[in-house]
Amino acid sequence: MTSTVDCDGDGVTDADEINGPDGDPGTSDGTNPNDPCDYNVSQITVAVTSNVDCDGDGVIDADEIADGTDPNDACSYDPASVTVAVTSNVDCDGDGVTDADEIANGTDPNDACSYNVADITVSVTSTVDCDGDGVTDADEINGPDGDPNTADGTDPNDPCSL
Repeated sequence: MTSTVDCDGDGVTDADEINGPDGDPGTSDGTNPNDPCDYNVSQITVAVTSNVDCDGDGVIDADEIADGTDPNDACSYDPASVTVAVTSNVDCDGDGVTDADEIANGTDPNDACSYNVADITVSVTSTVDCDGDGVTDADEINGPDGDPNTADGTDPNDPCSL
């Protein structure tokens, strides 16, 4: 196939999607020319015209391409480029607050020390010690039972709460 159109607007011509990286439409390495979320970033050769956010990070794929971030990785984005609702449930900085909640509440989803304790809904995986007391925030928030939603931890913002 030699078509230069891009029916799904993902920046990869339909021919390149069907033929795949090896150029052979008979092999299974191609992507779907009708799915704007099924493409190889390395094959983008025309303007991205779709307004989809395939990874759910709140940045449309066209902006991610322009920003040089990965439109297929929900943790690879510029927070200043968020223009649509964040639909992924990732916590990229590991502070226990989903990126969607951090963006909605004005904290930095890429800074493990920028969060509101009340917004923590998932286990803390970051090994930072934001209050400098020698105990990681993960240990302080998750507590002995490993669950950030039970009241058995200590205050990660109070260096006197160990």
